[in-house]
Order: sequence, then C-alpha cells, then structure tokens
Amino acid sequence: MTKIQMTFPIVGWMSQKGNLWNAFVAGEKFFGNEAFCIEKVDIYCSQQQHVNSIVGIDVPVLLSNGHGKNGTIMIIGESPVRDTRSTKGNGLYIGTPFAVAHKFNIPPQCKIYKNIFCNLLNEGYNVYITDAVKEWNNKLKKKDYVKHIDYPVLKDEIRNIKPILIVTWGETAKVACKKIFNNKTCFCPQTHPVNLNWDRWKVKMLKDTIKNKSVIGKNYIDDSREDKIKDPIYLSEFISQEILRQAKTPFKYQLP
Repeated sequence: MTKIQMTFPIVGWMSQKGNLWNAFVAGEKFFGNEAFCIEKVDIYCSQQQHVNSIVGIDVPVLLSNGHGKNGTIMIIGESPVRDTRSTKGNGLYIGTPFAVAHKFNIPPQCKIYKNIFCNLLNEGYNVYITDAVKEWNNKLKKKDYVKHIDYPVLKDEIRNIKPILIVTWGETAKVACKKIFNNKTCFCPQTHPVNLNWDRWKVKMLKDTIKNKSVIGKNYIDDSREDKIKDPIYLSEFISQEILRQAKTPFKYQLP
C-alpha cells in the first residue's frame, strides 16, 4: 500500500482568506466524514449571493510518498462541486479535490482517482491537485463554469509548483490552460475519469490494445469485460499509463 503524505500549500486566494484557512486547519480532523461544514458563510465567501447557498471550496493538495525524484505532475480538475443530496443544508463545505483527503465514506467513483494518484506516486512523481474553478455554489450551472475560472490563481499555482507536466481533466480545465498558454499545446488534456466517462475511456483502452498491444487492455478483455466491479482498477492503470507516457517527454511551457 502506498503511504501518502499530504501538504496543503497556501497559494494566492488561500493566503488572502485567513479565516477560511484557519477554519480548514482546525477542522482537518473532521475528514472522516464528508467535507465539514462551516456556518456563517458570509464571513468566508467572496460573493454575497452565496450566503443562502450550498458552497464548495477545495483546498489544493500536494501528494508525495517521499520519492518524488522525477518532479511534480499537476492535475487540474473542474470545480469543487458538491453532491447536494449529501449536504446538511446551506453552508460552506470545505474539502479537497477528488475527496483525496477523506479517510472514510469515500464515494465509490472517487476511488479511481486515488488509484491513479498512487500509481503516479509509485513511479517517483509528486502529484499536485487543484481545480480550475475555486469556488462553487449550487446556483452555478456547469455550462457557466468557464466564466468562473480563476486564471490569476492558476498561474500562481503553476508558477509556485513548477510542474514537469500539467494534466487537465474535463473541458473547463482544458479551456483554462488553453487561455493561460495562449492556445499553445503545452499541457496534456484528458477526458475526465468520472464514472460517466468510463465507457469512453474503455473504448480508448481497447483501441490502444490493438495499436500498441497494451497489456492492461488485454488483461481487461481476458478478465473483466463482464465484471463491472473491476472496471476502475483497469481504467486507473490505463489512465496512469497515459499520463506516465507523456511525463517521459513533457511539454515545455512558459507562463505569459
């Protein structure tokens, strides 16, 4: 089992929200359930209309197992969306991207992310995880995510983390990086590995099996085509393999 060390770099927006950061540190022990809730949202949220909403903020996480000799891979997700069915009413729900810091009650769809992160860690990389949209609320429609991308913060994160490879999961993150790098392809865009996209990833994995004789895809065909429970295991291995291929010849980027 991979032993993961987590640090929470204070960058940009976090350093400006002292009360929010203090609340996160004080409540870190509550990561045994869902993200913990802080009342009096108006104290912490940057926009007043969020007071009567469910608000989500994810704290960026740097993962390491002490052997990150190959550098840091940065993974940018879309937003700190919250499942409103599992919240306890209006409030600010602070968490981490892809529920990576949750110790218990991990949503099944989030286990694929942890598998991917562990695979990258085991290959000698650190993994930095963040979101393109820094503050989500239940009035925000997905089609409007791109209007809420925090470009200055993302630039600040890239500048501070100095990743050897930037991977985007989902269209929002892809749009963010295209704008940051002036439409230059100096990052690795991927289909988001959320469970709704697993069929798309399986098609890609099977095509790779035919083209490159992928062992992962062959094992999947032999072992689990009829066993859906094993899908996340094989998909996480394949997605990790795709990232590691790119990490060996990373894009050169320069912030404008």
